[in-house]
Amino acid sequence: MARRERETLAYEERRARNVRRSWTATGYARGALPPDLWADVSTYWHNNRRALAFEEWGDSQDAYVNWWDAPPSMCFLPFGLKGRWHAALRALVEAWLGGTVDLEPTDLYGIRSYPDGATLTPHVDRETTHAASVIVNVAQYGMREPWHLQIKNIATGAYDAVAVAPGEVLYYESARCLHGRVEPLRGDAYASLFAHYRPAGDPGWYRAPNPPGAAPLDRAAWGGDAPYDLGDPHEQAGVAGVRAETRRVETRQTRGEL
Repeated sequence: MARRERETLAYEERRARNVRRSWTATGYARGALPPDLWADVSTYWHNNRRALAFEEWGDSQDAYVNWWDAPPSMCFLPFGLKGRWHAALRALVEAWLGGTVDLEPTDLYGIRSYPDGATLTPHVDRETTHAASVIVNVAQYGMREPWHLQIKNIATGAYDAVAVAPGEVLYYESARCLHGRVEPLRGDAYASLFAHYRPAGDPGWYRAPNPPGAAPLDRAAWGGDAPYDLGDPHEQAGVAGVRAETRRVETRQTRGEL
């Protein structure tokens, strides 16, 4: 499987070079969910987090996650709820892209929970359907250290390590930017929601380069006052205070005090 992981990474690096279109300077940004949406997501997770199903890998040779050591599990969602969250997140993603493109929803997975020791091989997502995406961190339990997402910065070509807290969202150009978690999770569990979009009616969006004069957005382009803005990538070293408070709340919930 170690060989398969190396082969998978080489394959994904080739795929990333096939995507010519981009919208933002770095390819990603970190932000916070609106309070009403976060309340909806966190409430569903709290009420259903024990109803998990292991994802079926069987004898698969896929090496995107280390399912042979630390198999992830999924909390599935009813269709109506998926539609509501998908629509709400689309508005945020379109705002992140500066209102320059109308998106259509393609996929919204359930809430995936990764166990202690989990890793994720750097990869890109499906070109035809996963142009702009979000990862919503829903919960973290027993974290001994932050679990960073390594994501390749479009501007620098280097991997940046980004940590998010429960209630935060990572926006990213998921078919363009290689992303993964190469360091094993050091904690009991880490749960996230994933949603994906593409330009409306344009499954071949990735083949065309940026239109003439369409410079990728950076912070100066949208003024830094959007609700998802939590600072430049170099400022995104983690949110230990928020994470610690989340652990205290979860402990009180477990004791029945909340």
